[in-house]
Amino acid sequence: MSISRAFSDGFRKAGSNFKWLFLIFVIELLLVLFPGIALKNAIGDSLNHREAATKLLQSFDQSWFDIFHHNAGGLEKTFRPEVSGSGAVLEGLDAFISGRLSQTSALLVGLGVLYLLLWTFFAGGLIARFQQNPSAQSFFADSARYFGRFFCITFLAGIAYLLIFRILFPWLSSIVHSLTRETVDERVHFAYTVVKNLLIWLLVWSVNLIADYAKIHIVTEELRNPLKGVGHALGFVYGHIFKTYGLYFLIGVVWIAGMVLYVWLAPGAAHAGWGMILFTFFFGQLYILWRIYLRGVFLAAQTALTEQ
Repeated sequence: MSISRAFSDGFRKAGSNFKWLFLIFVIELLLVLFPGIALKNAIGDSLNHREAATKLLQSFDQSWFDIFHHNAGGLEKTFRPEVSGSGAVLEGLDAFISGRLSQTSALLVGLGVLYLLLWTFFAGGLIARFQQNPSAQSFFADSARYFGRFFCITFLAGIAYLLIFRILFPWLSSIVHSLTRETVDERVHFAYTVVKNLLIWLLVWSVNLIADYAKIHIVTEELRNPLKGVGHALGFVYGHIFKTYGLYFLIGVVWIAGMVLYVWLAPGAAHAGWGMILFTFFFGQLYILWRIYLRGVFLAAQTALTEQ
């Protein structure tokens, strides 16, 4: 199947199974609802009967924030002005690119693990719906049936990511530092850094691709051994390297376009009033729903690409 056909099939199949993607969105919203309420209450207690509450309606009060951040612990420590509006996307993207995700709050790391497990569980049901000859079982039955094997794939991918960011990334950074230690031209250092980051992210994308196709082969071929799924995925990805990577980058361009649009349109912390607050919340949730839908498109298009 061609890249363009798989690309269009991905959007079509994700759209026809949108109810399951919306279910994932609702569950994820519930996961963060209670921590969000706890953070809101902590901020409210800090502002209760204080002049800073009035100042914040006009502009950001740095003195209040410094006191709040100094006294904060755990989840409250993660609250910063830059996490509002487009900053929420850019801050997370920076942490992901630099490999700093594990350095954040333990609660947020835990929520991230739950999010990963949620996708690992539902991926089996989604792929079964995306294939040409779907299972006669229900969505939840398929999700449960493949979860154990998918968990093994996710665990192996996690180890690969850990090796890339904890061992390979620092090692390459030290090489770049040693090669540019006596170089005064910043362009040379920049060029080495670009090459280093491209290599790291090519490996990250490759791990992600292989993990996705391993799950797809487990479902479409009913493989019982997760390692066989990895083997089949390696053979398929590098046997059709231009198609698999081309499709991945094509959908990636759509993902980047959506992210840029959100960053451009999302209101920041300077806006006040309940109307703007509600708009900001719903606009942010719409962006998250778009991200979930696009993740479904990834799986659907990759499943379509494996079909003859």
